[in-house]
Amino acid sequence: MTKTMVEGTFTKVSDTLIEDEKYKDLSGLSILLYSLYARRLTCSINSAKNGNKDFVDEKGNPYIIFTNEEAAEKVRTTSRTVSKLRKELVNHGLISVKRLGLKHYKIYVHEPQASVQKKAQSTDKSNGSNDSNNVNEELTRIIDQYVSEDNSFTGMKNNPISEKDSKRDIYNNTNETYESNINLQKISNQPSSSTNSKVDYNVDKTAMLALKNRISNVLTPAVWGRVEVLAQGDYKQAKFIINTIFKAKSQVTNKLLSSSNWLYNPASQEATRFETNNLLIKGLESALIRMTEIIYKGQEKVRNTESFMYSYIRNNIANSIKKYLSDNFELAQDQLIEVNSLTSFGTRPQYAVA
Repeated sequence: MTKTMVEGTFTKVSDTLIEDEKYKDLSGLSILLYSLYARRLTCSINSAKNGNKDFVDEKGNPYIIFTNEEAAEKVRTTSRTVSKLRKELVNHGLISVKRLGLKHYKIYVHEPQASVQKKAQSTDKSNGSNDSNNVNEELTRIIDQYVSEDNSFTGMKNNPISEKDSKRDIYNNTNETYESNINLQKISNQPSSSTNSKVDYNVDKTAMLALKNRISNVLTPAVWGRVEVLAQGDYKQAKFIINTIFKAKSQVTNKLLSSSNWLYNPASQEATRFETNNLLIKGLESALIRMTEIIYKGQEKVRNTESFMYSYIRNNIANSIKKYLSDNFELAQDQLIEVNSLTSFGTRPQYAVA
């Protein structure tokens, strides 16, 4: 081999993309396009190390700008074909594409994952849960932490909740309220008196504060404020609302991830997290305000408060996820159709005229 045969620059191709069964249906052009993206990402990283943060987002993640027209010229094909190739890469979790202005997109390049990791994830999920589609560990942790099947939202159907109504046995179960003080159980067994009423109120108030602290790293203070108003300061009803929010979000997430196109797709993970999708928080604030108005001030009486709240919150979350995906990621027409289908539940909150 002569010296001139090895001079020049080369584009690296990942062995995983070529040899792993997980990527066996990737076309050669898709692999070439990914390799060009990965090479361009190296430039973004090197620029950042030299102080140029033009291609690093607010979270410190590097990205690239690589138009379909530019890519088409590099791989000797058309822009329309490049759009299809990018869809292949997105569906395999190799890139995620986020809108930047009206015409351009940020492209985040992800490392290829060997299928052995995928099998390990599947094994972990089958051993730990019957729901093979629930890959969001953060959601599972929160739901396990808060969900209690004996919670009900009674006494709220257009009727004010009195302080007397709010005196419940929430402090009888210290595990549920995350309290370790055994004196709480002793207080609940004592005869009722004005002193005990004050204690009951303080315990309920303390439980509300504990619940607020537990969800503060996920839900904003504004959302918690709406929950307090809707629950009228009652701990058990506030806890029911929090449960409902995370149950509804889990259902929407699971339905979206039931599609193999979205199961390991970074875009779906970003769209279904409160921390990354600000539309979820904003939509939730609006939904809680609207539900408070309907339940307490509406001229129509809610037929089933619990079902109404669940479907209202669930549909709001589904719309927020759908809007985030369509606004921030480059989706092909069939992807848009699939997202619309996966985020549609075909039910509306039911009312009964008082």
